[in-house]
Amino acid sequence: MIDRFNKFKSLNYMEILIILFPLSYLFRSTILNFFIILFSIIFLFNLKKHVKFLKNEIWILFYLTFLFYLIFNSFFAVDFNSSLVSSLSQVRYLLFSLFIFIAIKNINKFETIIFFHSMILILVSADTLFQFINNGVDILGFYVPQNLNRLSGPFGDELIVGTYITYLSIPIISYSIFNFRDFQFKMKIYWIFFIFMVFLSVLLSGERMSSLILISSFILILLLSLPLKKSLVYIIFFLISIFLSYSNINQVKVRTNDFISEIKLYKYNNHIRLFSSAYKIWESNKVNGVGLKNFRSTCDEKKFDDFTKTETLCSSHPHNIYFELLSETGLIGILLFLFFILSFFINYFRIPIKDKSIEYSILIGSLLVIFSYLWPVKSSGSFFSTFTASFFWINIGYLLMLKRISQNKKN
Repeated sequence: MIDRFNKFKSLNYMEILIILFPLSYLFRSTILNFFIILFSIIFLFNLKKHVKFLKNEIWILFYLTFLFYLIFNSFFAVDFNSSLVSSLSQVRYLLFSLFIFIAIKNINKFETIIFFHSMILILVSADTLFQFINNGVDILGFYVPQNLNRLSGPFGDELIVGTYITYLSIPIISYSIFNFRDFQFKMKIYWIFFIFMVFLSVLLSGERMSSLILISSFILILLLSLPLKKSLVYIIFFLISIFLSYSNINQVKVRTNDFISEIKLYKYNNHIRLFSSAYKIWESNKVNGVGLKNFRSTCDEKKFDDFTKTETLCSSHPHNIYFELLSETGLIGILLFLFFILSFFINYFRIPIKDKSIEYSILIGSLLVIFSYLWPVKSSGSFFSTFTASFFWINIGYLLMLKRISQNKKN
């Protein structure tokens, strides 16, 4: 552990900025956007050095084609201004991921970065647990009513702490489990403590989708990192622990039971109604949709409103990436997006990385995050919002970095 603090001194300014990046989420979207734009500008100043490598990344061409379509489609959107501004701003996420790619020079430095990220997540988890113990009030004084059976930690009135911890922790958990045998005793204790804090805080947060993603990712990591018999023993022990938390922690039990009830009564589920509204919008605009960030204004129209008999109003997005793409970008948009995703995976499933290496552990963790975003039957935040998009694109950046490092080793 002391070694990691010593290695901090060897980091360049870009790597230090990446260490600080998870803290930007705690100061709302303004600071988060500031970091992303700053990273984008730094990358553009360093673009010439990396043109040769990036020329071979065909998926970038597909993504730029998708972006060009979004901008062009704004001229046919319901609200031209909101669609155009949102479409133009999407390029910053690509540049952000490319900054991650150029900033981290080698795998040893990346290990130092994720160690400091794990410390930040432990602090956020500790604040969330304190809020649970302290009747809904966290260390900073943020309050969440206990009847919600939710926690926000340091995020104030935004109930997103489970999502934040889940998506930032999965690559770190993958790294810690795959390389567990190589750690010294003190580091083994540290990583066990880290995983414990992450799971407890996410379960207590009341974010059911984040809990499912974290649990399923953990099980897959165990299956991929250990011999089958050994992994099954750990999985059984892990599932028993989850069941005990369900049985003994009322907050977890209530949120789980609510989730089961919503599945049984799916027709009355707000997310299903949002999906229905998105589908109806797409039926009236099949080719090109209604324009980026135009779901809300269109959903409020009577002919698309599935909420007339409830108190729930239309949301700003359909809470599912594919319904969002269909309703706002149409068949053309969703096909271009799928071409981008397919070209990316074809590229990155061929990275020459040795099994069970440090690079392999990060590869698995990042792919799990990206797959969880693309899973078709899950509810989610808007794919085009800063908070949601940043988790997706930082892992794109990790994979780019891994490809560069593996190619350098090969050469």
